[in-house]
Amino acid sequence: MKIKIKSTNIILAPNIKDYLEEKILSCEKFLNTKFDVPAQVEIEKSTHHKKGKVFRVEINLKLPKASLRIESTGEDVYFTITDLKDKLQRALKKYKEKKASEFKKTTRKSINKSIM
Repeated sequence: MKIKIKSTNIILAPNIKDYLEEKILSCEKFLNTKFDVPAQVEIEKSTHHKKGKVFRVEINLKLPKASLRIESTGEDVYFTITDLKDKLQRALKKYKEKKASEFKKTTRKSINKSIM
């Protein structure tokens, strides 16, 4: 997975960048693709909030026949990144299951056509 990180209103410290890359790359095992998937990640600190959710992390993935956009907001940057990773894992599992069911469906159709 090729990760491109954009930061807005925040200085991206090396430890935050490493943590972000580690969490995103841990989800790569759910892809099962033969090529690198481009991942665009944006991390932002909102300046107009006085309290509440101030960090926002967003990821955009371009997958074969699909695009995923996942966003997470929170008060702690590390918690927000971990929450994004969890949401990304769920979305990739769903994508993987959908691709598997489509493959089974087309295989079943081709077998039925060859029998008749």
